Amino acid sequence: MFDLASKGSSPSLTPARLIRRFPRARSYFAMAMHYPRRTSKIKRARMFGFRARMKTKAGRKMINRKRSLGRKLTPSS
Repeated sequence: MFDLASKGSSPSLTPARLIRRFPRARSYFAMAMHYPRRTSKIKRARMFGFRARMKTKAGRKMINRKRSLGRKLTPSS
């Protein structure tokens, strides 16, 4: 895309430095970088919550391991 070798650039170019050195790079990096989507609390709870952990043998094992370390993992806390 951008011929960096011909300009004598160093290999440690960050996107900000690239944009300063090559103004056309701005549109490329604007498309490449994005903010992560905000996750739903319900979806997160269903995937990683207490009840999801209790459904599987490995999840129960993980909860017991964390409890043995002193973590309180009850649904009410």
